[in-house]
Amino acid sequence: GTKEEASLVLDLFRLHGNGGKEVLEPACGTGRLLKFFQARGFRVTGYDINERALAFARKRNRHARLIKSGMTRFCEPESFDLAFNLIGTFRHLMSDADALRHLALTARSLRPGGIYIVQFDLSDYDGQQDDEETWDAREGKRAIDHVMISIAPERKKRLEKILHFLTLKEAGKSKVLKSAYDLRSYDLPQWEALVARSPFKIIDAMIHPELGPGVRDGVFVLRAKR
Repeated sequence: GTKEEASLVLDLFRLHGNGGKEVLEPACGTGRLLKFFQARGFRVTGYDINERALAFARKRNRHARLIKSGMTRFCEPESFDLAFNLIGTFRHLMSDADALRHLALTARSLRPGGIYIVQFDLSDYDGQQDDEETWDAREGKRAIDHVMISIAPERKKRLEKILHFLTLKEAGKSKVLKSAYDLRSYDLPQWEALVARSPFKIIDAMIHPELGPGVRDGVFVLRAKR
């Protein structure tokens, strides 16, 4: 889905952006989205706290600028025209204080007319249920089967637990890798209230139909209030 995700960001930037060429991806991971923009003539910068992910990103994007930093630390005033944070990465910020700090630092990092595109799943606490997603991939003799389980959050705690089970099959052997972490949950009023306290305002939004019981996909275009 990389092309579809990045194409949506590009379309929104063409619609709402300032026409600049400097792109920033907070928590860029392995840089799959940055590669899309780099191939279209943008100068790309990404940062992440995971050095192994950055090492992979450097191999994938030889001319990208990749920095080890975190979402509550990185700031380069008025250096970027577009920033984006997709597939729920924003929800790794586990408190309003951290989320507001990140939004403030990102707003300072954008040039006049720049935009920040944020995408994540919106919760409906009264209707959301536990969910399971699966995917698989094949390359030569290597195969991967992946199961992700989401435990529905409670309105008071606002913690959605994510469980991953990844089975790697190669040379007649298989190995299961497991991981678990929490994400902070938002319903639409909680998200709108957070942005209202930040230096940003929401200038456009796309809220897709339910992805599952009580969950909708939200894409938000933010611009600094300055």
